[in-house]
Amino acid sequence: MKLIILTAILIIGMEQHELHLSPTNGTLVHTGSNLTFICSVRPCNETGSVLLSFGNSGKLFSGICNETFVHGITGYVFSCNSNQCLYTLNVYNVHVTDQQQMICKYRSSSENVINKTTTIRISDFPSKPTIKPEGPFYLTQEVNLTCESIGGNPVPRMIFSCNGNNGTKEMELDKVVKSTLYLRMDSHMVNSVCTCIVIQSQNSYEQETTFYPVIYSDNFTTISPPGPYVDGESIEFNCCIGKVDSPRTNLSFQCHGEYVSQQIDNVTCLYLIVTIDIDKHRTKCTCTAQTKDMSIDVTSEIQLVINRYDPAFELSPSYTAIFGNKTTLTCHAPGLQYPFAFGNWQFVNAKRRENAYRINPLKYHNRINSQQ
Repeated sequence: MKLIILTAILIIGMEQHELHLSPTNGTLVHTGSNLTFICSVRPCNETGSVLLSFGNSGKLFSGICNETFVHGITGYVFSCNSNQCLYTLNVYNVHVTDQQQMICKYRSSSENVINKTTTIRISDFPSKPTIKPEGPFYLTQEVNLTCESIGGNPVPRMIFSCNGNNGTKEMELDKVVKSTLYLRMDSHMVNSVCTCIVIQSQNSYEQETTFYPVIYSDNFTTISPPGPYVDGESIEFNCCIGKVDSPRTNLSFQCHGEYVSQQIDNVTCLYLIVTIDIDKHRTKCTCTAQTKDMSIDVTSEIQLVINRYDPAFELSPSYTAIFGNKTTLTCHAPGLQYPFAFGNWQFVNAKRRENAYRINPLKYHNRINSQQ
């Protein structure tokens, strides 16, 4: 009988505990999102002590507990449930500085100590690219156009092109990604289009900027942007010419049913802001510089190519909100006008799906809490 009891004690003493820590090492987390670390002890057959450590923050749980603790400096929220041997850390509004090692250390009643670690990767979205200088430019002017995008982790890929010319391979310095393109603003650049795209394939993220160089010349007029256009969008058209010495030269611009005219003593461009109407499809815009004696008589034309609206809503990939505060999320569908601006916004969290129907812009109002 004594031998049987001794054997049982030896078997229990050999039992080993294991730690399970999630998320797994290398998990990609977006900035602005919420993150939960969970450390569990298996088997859950005793009450030991657990230390959760994340960067400069930590919390020691000892004995029976079922409470929540907020770290005052960082705002991290630690919690425990000793009945299930679960120990958690919630990190709200993840920042790039949260790319740190998470350590879970367990000390059993027999003083055995085991550790488990994990390190997440923080994904930061790059800014929308910008193209500089903006111009306007003069005919034959030599220009170094630069496209820049700030931030981004992992570092995004950049594609910069203008009228068939490709920019240099993107370079990253101090969290700024840039590509440069050398151009000579010859006549073939008139009504050309430059595009710059930043791509984060890991996040399925892409942002594009379109740029239309405005070129002045005494020998011809220019109209920009060249299109195509989308029904319902607002466009600022430019009719431009280089500075002409004659004060009697008149610059006129007719486009989309609108007309404007002015002497060019103090102006080299005329502007028209119009809302694109599909009924004006294939009509022409005309920019003319002319003197009374017709010594100067130059005209340029473009044909309006207008497409139906492409329903690709613009919405930021991440949004930061504060618990308990009421916030407004806006889904902007550019260019839509009543009565066409009827859409469906779906708000989804772990508990429910809600719909909101609005005329442009679409908005959803909700009080943010820790469960969303």
